[in-house]
Amino acid sequence: LLIYFLYTVLLPHQKIVLSVAAFSEHVFLETDGFSQYLDEFFEAEGIETCLVQNLDQSNSQTAMVFPALVAAKELDLLFCTEEQLKQLAAADYLAPLDEIIPKEELDKIHSAHPDLLLSEDFPVRSEDGQVKTDETISEECGIRLINNPILKDYVISGEDPILCIIANTPRSENCLAFLQKLLEKF
Repeated sequence: LLIYFLYTVLLPHQKIVLSVAAFSEHVFLETDGFSQYLDEFFEAEGIETCLVQNLDQSNSQTAMVFPALVAAKELDLLFCTEEQLKQLAAADYLAPLDEIIPKEELDKIHSAHPDLLLSEDFPVRSEDGQVKTDETISEECGIRLINNPILKDYVISGEDPILCIIANTPRSENCLAFLQKLLEKF
């Protein structure tokens, strides 16, 4: 117990600046290069780091790992396909974009590139946070990033890669900064 206490209190631990994942059977991230790009973008040094990982959805462990990463607030952004986006929105894993991106910026995206934003149905919640059965609301929750010049070297996909924000991300400012960088290249 003393060793654990000393380890957790005295030794520096990695500070995650941004955590990104992809469901690798459809969208694959070149993890080393993308992680290095993100570290440079956020000027992460020392114990700061950006995590990039591929999650294999065909692997039964991913069925446990993904919800655990979300629950532990250790995942911020996810690359997925349109079908996966529908499933994740229905399961309430994703944040509506208007919760992270200011309205003015969403309006700019709509006017310049209306086909980039994807909407899905989310469960409606009551005031106490409980999901109301059979009630849904359509919210924009994904950004189609096909042919993005920044991602062309790091994201390998047979389908349009869609970037979404995880609902309980504690690093929404960093998500927004990275999204702004991506969107300025369209």
